[in-house]
Amino acid sequence: MVGLLQQITSAGPPAVPDDALIYSPLPATADDGFPQAFLLSAGGVVFRLTMAVYYPDPAFIVSRDFASLIFELPDADRGLYLNLKLEYEQRTGPERLVGARRVVIDLPIALGPLRFRFKRIRVAQGNLRGPGAFGSQLLAEAAVTDG
Repeated sequence: MVGLLQQITSAGPPAVPDDALIYSPLPATADDGFPQAFLLSAGGVVFRLTMAVYYPDPAFIVSRDFASLIFELPDADRGLYLNLKLEYEQRTGPERLVGARRVVIDLPIALGPLRFRFKRIRVAQGNLRGPGAFGSQLLAEAAVTDG
């Protein structure tokens, strides 16, 4: 039993199927503020990608108590997280929505034929109200899958 445990721990974490995909940085910046939406062309299809910060208390936006804070998302203690929504730009009605997910750092998100990975989400209070250089940072990437 000890030998098997040593083999498992020395082998490292199991491979994630998405690790073989070729990821490219998302054309987004946290300085654009939240919510934000942009078009993304991938695999010959145009998608609309929307990112919005969920906050349970308006004080996170308006209170001076948070004016100098930069929130590291997700922040379970405050109930703050980034929500990602993907839509087909050229479709209407129920067929338009590909999917929506809460973002977790370093966990691949599968939405239709795309995969997303977020490495860092830092959001200053000012960017919860709009664009500007307040110290926010967004490191995210996307890849196209075969399916």
